[in-house]
Amino acid sequence: MILSAFIWFTLAIVFLAGTNRVNIFSLGYLIGAFIFLWQGNDLYLRPVKVILRWWSFLIRYSVTVILIKAMLQILGCIFLREMQDHACWAVQLFGGAELIEELSHKQIQEQLEAERKILEKIKYKMGQDQSIAAESTGAKLQGAEQPF
Repeated sequence: MILSAFIWFTLAIVFLAGTNRVNIFSLGYLIGAFIFLWQGNDLYLRPVKVILRWWSFLIRYSVTVILIKAMLQILGCIFLREMQDHACWAVQLFGGAELIEELSHKQIQEQLEAERKILEKIKYKMGQDQSIAAESTGAKLQGAEQPF
């Protein structure tokens, strides 16, 4: 009884994987989940070989999606600017928008860190200039108080 309920949890996760992102790969997860959910408990009445064939197809689809997404991410890292400028439709279709957004956030963080370092150097130099100016002003005041 408990083990038979795990199929519904698994199908719920597959359904969530399909609805979590909006791309062409999610459509496959949605179709797979609906095929299993449509059959309901009648799925248990099918021959074991048929059930295993359907599950193995779903697993093969998942592995294929993982491999294709990994290859697309590699291509996205290499051709980021070209993909943004000339193939925006493909980026959206295959779910590369998350990659581009992630890389953009990373570039922004790196730029902010570089700017912070430059600002710290400027503050340090200004502090040095102020201390030199204070020393020279103090020396002039001491020289002015002493008679010639």
